[in-house]
Amino acid sequence: YTTVANEEVRQQLPQVMEGAFARYCELVPGIEASEKPMDCYVFYQREEWYDFTGKTTGKDAAIYRQIRRGGYAAGDRFVSWFIGARGTASVAAHEGFHQFVARNFKGRLPPFFEEGLATTFENVNIDEQSPRWNLRINSLRASALRRAVDDKNLWPTEQLIRMHAGQVVNQPGEKIEAFYAQCWCFAKFMREAENVRYAPALRAWLSETANGTVFDPTHSHERNGLPWNPDGVKPILEHYTGMTLPEIDQAFQLYMRYVAYHEFTEQQMQ
Repeated sequence: YTTVANEEVRQQLPQVMEGAFARYCELVPGIEASEKPMDCYVFYQREEWYDFTGKTTGKDAAIYRQIRRGGYAAGDRFVSWFIGARGTASVAAHEGFHQFVARNFKGRLPPFFEEGLATTFENVNIDEQSPRWNLRINSLRASALRRAVDDKNLWPTEQLIRMHAGQVVNQPGEKIEAFYAQCWCFAKFMREAENVRYAPALRAWLSETANGTVFDPTHSHERNGLPWNPDGVKPILEHYTGMTLPEIDQAFQLYMRYVAYHEFTEQQMQ
C-alpha cells in the first residue's frame, strides 16, 4: 500500500520485497514460510506516516513517532515513508526481515540480534533488471562503526545484547548509529568471523528459534509474543557459540576493529 505516485518506484518496491523474501529464506534453510502476503505501507510524506502511526499503533505511537528516518515493523507489517528510491528500498528490505520473523518464527530472536540481521539486507542495488544484494557489505553501517570506535562511543557488549531499538530511539544520533552498527557487525561476526567459525552455531540458533526449540533457560525466547526477558540472551549466546560471554566479547571487539579499520578501508579503496 503506497501513496507514492512515481510509477517506477511503485514497480520497484514489490520486486524489492519479493527479492528480499528470497534472501531471508536462504538465511534460514528449510523454514516453512507462510504463503499469506504480508502488508507493507510506504507513504510519500512523513506527515502521512506520522498520522497513520498515531491511528494504528495505540500506546506505542509516541515511541514510533520518534523515528527520524525510515520506518518500523509492528508485528508482521511494516510502515515507512519515502526517502528516495534507494533509501526506501533499503528500509523496506530491513523492515521486511522483521515481518518475516514475526510471521514465520515460532520463537523469538533477541532484539539486538534481530536488528543486526535486518541490517544485513540493507545493501540493495536497483538496476534495470532486478534488485540485487551484497550481504557482506554495508558501507553505511561500517562507516558508523568506524566513527564509534574512533570516538570511543561503542556500547558495552554486555549492555548491547540486552537492548532493543526502543531504548535508543531518543538517544543522540551518534549513539543510535553505534547501536545499529554494532548490531550489524555482530550478525556479520556470526556469519563470517574467523573463517566462518560461528556460522554453524548461527544456523542452529536460527533454525531452533524458527521451530520453537531454541535453548533458553528463561524460556522467554521459545515463543514469539511471550514477554521478553533480557536475562535469557547471555545463556543463549554461550550455548550456541560454546564460549563464555567474556570470550565472545573479546573476539567481537577484535572483529569490530578488523571490520572498521581493515575491511572498511579496503571497500573504500575499491
